[in-house]
Amino acid sequence: MAEIIARNDNELTIQVTIKRIGSLMEMENTILDSCNEIGCLATTEALKKFDTDGSPIKLGDTKMTARDKDNKTYQTPYGSVQLERYVYQTSKGGKIYCPLEHNARIIRGATPKFAQQIAHKYTNMNAPAVCRDLEENHHRKIAHSYLQDVSDWVGGIAQAQEELWEYAIPPLDEAITTIVVSLDGAYVLMREEGYREAMVGNISLYDVTGKRQHTVYIGEAPEYGKALFSSAWKKKLLRSKNTIPMPSI
Repeated sequence: MAEIIARNDNELTIQVTIKRIGSLMEMENTILDSCNEIGCLATTEALKKFDTDGSPIKLGDTKMTARDKDNKTYQTPYGSVQLERYVYQTSKGGKIYCPLEHNARIIRGATPKFAQQIAHKYTNMNAPAVCRDLEENHHRKIAHSYLQDVSDWVGGIAQAQEELWEYAIPPLDEAITTIVVSLDGAYVLMREEGYREAMVGNISLYDVTGKRQHTVYIGEAPEYGKALFSSAWKKKLLRSKNTIPMPSI
């Protein structure tokens, strides 16, 4: 059993007692459970640092005041944790705002690290396999629906940011004389939709000797009309043409 025996603003001291009983596998499972218990205690204290003291706040020009503290369960790499945190509303009521969840970057009730873990696993395994992996190797049991919900939100965040982010073309020593563009599609099996076409492409930059200097890759999930892919494709092609060193005439 783990318990916090000392704390200050930046440090925690946690004491844990681990029983050494049974086979080595049983002891290892006990150690894993104890590590998870420590993680839950430490994460609960870490989450509290992102809450307010209950004082009124302003979002833009809107003043909001705290209601009574509300109990909430969060999902962490080590297990689920519960804590009370302040939620805010305007004097007219309406949508509730939670500073802790905004400041700590909570995603659908998952801490950033746990959201990162399950999203990474989900890119390499299907949902049932991820759930088995979490339960067998981390002693974390979650529902398929929750796994997919968090992963979809992480993907949505990445897709939204992709419109703002640009991967810089590295400095090229040689002048580019040829730009080769390639487009292709691959049919992928979509849940409840059957096979649909995902689009991929690349923009390759070659010097005067025919040596490839750099390649920009583009990909987009299946979509009707392919508008998103076409927009991203044209944007990257124009940017490549405007930033590469061209030969002097």
